[in-house]
Amino acid sequence: VKPLVCPQITCKDTEADCSSWACSEEAGGCVHTNLPDETACNEGVPGTCYGGVCKTCEACRDAYPHPCKRFKHCNSDGHTCAWEPLADGKACDDRGGRCSAGHCEPDKCFDVTCPTLTSAQQGCSVPGTCRARDGECSPPASRPDNALCIVADAEGKEGPGMCSGGLCIKAACGQADDCVEARD
Repeated sequence: VKPLVCPQITCKDTEADCSSWACSEEAGGCVHTNLPDETACNEGVPGTCYGGVCKTCEACRDAYPHPCKRFKHCNSDGHTCAWEPLADGKACDDRGGRCSAGHCEPDKCFDVTCPTLTSAQQGCSVPGTCRARDGECSPPASRPDNALCIVADAEGKEGPGMCSGGLCIKAACGQADDCVEARD
């Protein structure tokens, strides 16, 4: 550290991160000043200045488990810390969540699997999807009635079918490929 030189006086700057010396002609020599409180400091361990002293509060710095806040500064007692929220939208580990106003909001659709379609629904419905607002599955969406589909009978033999109310039902097809519902 370089000594500061005033006319006829030499001031020595301190090694402390939370104070400084300056030459003052008005005071007639060296003036010691503390850096403003809550100024970041580092005396081997990051901390915060209070009253010219670097408070490190290392115990809470590493122990805080909150996924949506980060260390801001040590409080003046040197034992507790202040935290600030991370930016909204940052990923956090609460069911695939995202940070919102310093809190981890879970992804309501994380690990939600909507029911698969029944064999009667195959070809005539689209599976439901998870709704982000409540984490519930929407009902399956139906294809239009009379849309063609493939249906299997009781022996597993596949044949032509048509959609009706989201289900594939057996149909009888004529020579011109126009299918009508089978009447048994």
